[in-house]
Amino acid sequence: MKKLLVIIVSLIIIGLIVFFALNKDDGSLSPDVADQKNAPASVLSQPLTETYKNDKYRFSLKHPVDLTASSFTDETVGGEVVTVADESTGMGMQIVITPFDEELVVLTPDRIKKDQPELVIRGAQEVILGAHGKGVAFLDAEKDEESHRQIWFIASKHLYQITAPFPSDTLVQNMLNTWEFF
Repeated sequence: MKKLLVIIVSLIIIGLIVFFALNKDDGSLSPDVADQKNAPASVLSQPLTETYKNDKYRFSLKHPVDLTASSFTDETVGGEVVTVADESTGMGMQIVITPFDEELVVLTPDRIKKDQPELVIRGAQEVILGAHGKGVAFLDAEKDEESHRQIWFIASKHLYQITAPFPSDTLVQNMLNTWEFF
């Protein structure tokens, strides 16, 4: 349980780092919420023509050409961080993959709340990604404009935590519909 709590705290730190990395150099947010609400139309109209493939965790997903996929190992979370995002619009998602040593097959909101009781879990829905990933999708704030879409699931003894700004929700759903484990 302590390990999951450390992972969650580390994810928050990584999320903040990614958030600030997507800011403009002049210190203002890039883009603000109003701009993000307008940005998805151009990205959403693009077909999912590019494929990100992760050989280590044996999954792939498709994304639009305007999103750049990258990954790195992060010792603070004890796993890998994958980003599929457009830095100019803030559209996209972050995936944090860490070992999970519990014998759970399906991750539930109750299990998440056990380690992170302060986390807002709004509109929780069961999700299945690929043939193996079973978990939960939810928004992490009371208001949409403050929310991030969170999709957490367990597959092959790993915890996958996907985070995306709310305006990226439809885009992320489209990309995740192409998720395959191999």
